[in-house]
Amino acid sequence: MKAKGLILTAAVVVFVLSEHVSAELIAHYKFDDGSGLVALDSVSGNNGTIKDWNDSAGGPKGSWVAGRVGGAYNFNGTDSSDTPSAALDGLDHAGANPSNVTVAYWKKANNLPNDDTYPYAEDFQIQSMNLHSWSSWNKYVNGGTVYHSINAGSGWADQTGFATSAEVANEWHHYALVKDHAAGTTKAYLDGSLQATNSAANAKFAAPGKFDIGSGIWGGARLNGALDDFRIYNTSLTDAEVAALAAIPEPATMALMGLGSLLALLRRKR
Repeated sequence: MKAKGLILTAAVVVFVLSEHVSAELIAHYKFDDGSGLVALDSVSGNNGTIKDWNDSAGGPKGSWVAGRVGGAYNFNGTDSSDTPSAALDGLDHAGANPSNVTVAYWKKANNLPNDDTYPYAEDFQIQSMNLHSWSSWNKYVNGGTVYHSINAGSGWADQTGFATSAEVANEWHHYALVKDHAAGTTKAYLDGSLQATNSAANAKFAAPGKFDIGSGIWGGARLNGALDDFRIYNTSLTDAEVAALAAIPEPATMALMGLGSLLALLRRKR
C-alpha cells in the first residue's frame, strides 16, 4: 500500500507540473511524423521543413526512426529542419526584447564531432537572438571529453556549459537550457539534473532571425544524431519542472489522462 501511495503521489505531482508548463509551451516539435519532410509543430502549426543543409539537389539524407518518446528524426550531418521564426512569436511580447526562455529536447548522438578543424555540432540555432546549443569533442582530454554548451543572449556573456563523458554517444539524453533575465542566469541541464549556471547572464534577446533545428546557421556545425520532443517555453522553468520533463518524457499525455484515468491505471497494476 505504501508503494502504491508513493506512485499515486508522484503521478499527481507530474500532473500538476505538466498543467503548469504546458500553459507556456509555445512550440513543440514531437518528430513523430514518421515520413515526409515536414516537422509538425503541435502548438501553433509553425511547421519546419526538413531539407539538405546546403539545398543540394540530392535532398535530405536523414531518416525517421524510433525515438525516446514515440518517433524521432535522425539528422545525418547534412540536413536540418528549417523552422519558421513565427514559432518564436510567443517570446516577443510587443517587441519588448524577450528575456526568459526554456528549450528542452531529447538527443541521441550517432557519433561525436571530431574534426580537428571544426570540432563541434549544433543541436539548434536561432540567429540574431543568439540562442543555440551545441556539443564539442576534445580528443586530447581524458581520451575524449564532450562539452555541451548553450548560449542565450547577444554576444557570449550568457554562455554556460559542462563536460561529460564520451559515452553520451548512441544513448538518449535529455538536454535543457533555461534563461532567466531577472535573475541574471542561464542554466544547463542534462537528464533533468542541473550541470552549470552562469550568474552574470544579463543580455536581452534581439529579434529572432533564421531558426534551424538539427544544424547551425553557419557551415560545418551540423548534428549527426536523432532529436525528439523539442520544446520551447516562454518562461524559465524551475529545476523541478525540468526534472519532470526528463523523468516523464511526455508529461502532457499524463495530464490529458486525468486523475480518474490514472487511478484506474494504478488499480489495473495491482
